[in-house]
Amino acid sequence: MRRFDNDPVFYRAQRSGPNDAPNTNPVPVDIALFEKALAKYVNELNAKKGSRAEGILPGACRNDAFARRLEGRTARPVMPLQSRSVRMKWHRKTVRQDGRIWFDGGLFGDASTQKAMLQYAGKKVLVGIDPNDYRAPAIVRHWGDEAKRGRLLLAHLPPYEATRHGDEAGRRRAVAEDRRVKKLAKKHRIADVDQKVAALREAVMAADAPETHPMKPAVVALDTRIPFSDKPLNGSKDLHPLQARLRANLERNLAAGKAAG
Repeated sequence: MRRFDNDPVFYRAQRSGPNDAPNTNPVPVDIALFEKALAKYVNELNAKKGSRAEGILPGACRNDAFARRLEGRTARPVMPLQSRSVRMKWHRKTVRQDGRIWFDGGLFGDASTQKAMLQYAGKKVLVGIDPNDYRAPAIVRHWGDEAKRGRLLLAHLPPYEATRHGDEAGRRRAVAEDRRVKKLAKKHRIADVDQKVAALREAVMAADAPETHPMKPAVVALDTRIPFSDKPLNGSKDLHPLQARLRANLERNLAAGKAAG
């Protein structure tokens, strides 16, 4: 089917190949036309006789080979989960403590899946992400236990927080941001780190250190004086009013006693 796109219905829609005439402005065709043309091409290919493909008898076509191979077998149609699993891109991820999966700047898992996922908090699981749509629910399979490895754990792990590449606009923003960060990193990259560090150390050693004056410790003395003490706690500071009154009474009594002989 490698020449399918050479069908005349795709005239001017093909991009130029290495051996094709230049077509700088290809005109896209409608997806419905592409699907119809593809189905027609497949049907004609399967009905064509004289093919030397493996498994096809002389004079038979692919349809005959399909019927012969399926004779006596139980029909097993592809189930939706199997179809989804084939499309997924699988990653080994560690379940967070809240039962969610962190992927590409986003979170997968909500309240409906938390109970099941909390059993695997801190453990690795196999997570399938649709590479064409990061907003689609993921698939979770066992990984840590070799006896259960690959078994289905959750068929639908819904996205909770959008990933960086959840849509085309987000993908473009992420690419632009990565380019901006790389440009800044290249601009501020130090050519010789050792030389830069040595220069900084020399500058520190050559600088005059400012004089420091350590603060005197402030000690708070415990007041253990009796009310009749004749010496203040801190030099010439005033006495407590009660102490002053008691001392005045003491001096008056002493003077009266001395005068009385």
